[in-house]
Amino acid sequence: MKNKLWVFGDSLSVGYNPFNTNSYLFPKEKWWCNILADKLGMECENPSGVGNANTQIRQKFYENFGDIQSGDLVIFQFTFRSRIKFEPGNIDLDMMDGLVNPDNILRDEWNQMWNVFYPRIKKWFKERNINYLFWSSENDIPQMYIDEHWIESPNGGYGIWENWLNINETLWINDNGRIDRHFNEIGHKLFSEHIFKKINKTI
Repeated sequence: MKNKLWVFGDSLSVGYNPFNTNSYLFPKEKWWCNILADKLGMECENPSGVGNANTQIRQKFYENFGDIQSGDLVIFQFTFRSRIKFEPGNIDLDMMDGLVNPDNILRDEWNQMWNVFYPRIKKWFKERNINYLFWSSENDIPQMYIDEHWIESPNGGYGIWENWLNINETLWINDNGRIDRHFNEIGHKLFSEHIFKKINKTI
C-alpha cells in the first residue's frame, strides 16, 4: 500500500481556475499536489477548499487526522490572517453590528492558531513518525516558529503568494486577457518542483 500525501489548505492548494465555469478547477492531474504525489510515488488526499480560512483548514485536518499514517507526508498551508469565517457560513456580520469585534476575533484566532494548534500539531506529527511541511500565503508568521519544516518562497521570505505568486505574472491564470492571481499550469508545475527539492533536502 502506498503512503499518502495529505494536503490541507485553501484555493492555492487545489487547482482553482475561476474561468472554467464547469468546475472552477483545472484538471486534477495539473494540480501541484498531484504532480508532487506522482513524483513521490504517493497517493494524494486533498480535502482543501476554495475560500477556506485557517479555521476551516484546521477543521479539515481534525476530520481526517485519524486516517493519516506513519510514513505519510502532510503539507499544511496557513492562509491569510485577515480571512475569518464563521460556521454556519450564512451568518451575516452586518446584522451583528455591535456584537462582533473584528479585532478581538483576529486576536483570538491568532492565539488559537499559533499558541495552541501549531505546537500541538508538530508534537502529534513527531510522535507518530509522520513527515510534514508547512507553508504560508503571506509573511505573517511568528519568527520564533519558523524552522526547517517551513517551505520558503522561491525568491525569499515565507509568503508564497505574497512574495512570489502575487508579483510574478508568468504564474498567473490568463484567460484571453482576464487575469487571476492563482497558479496557472506553469505555476503548479514550478511549485511542485520547488516543494520536491525541499522534501529531498529536509525529509
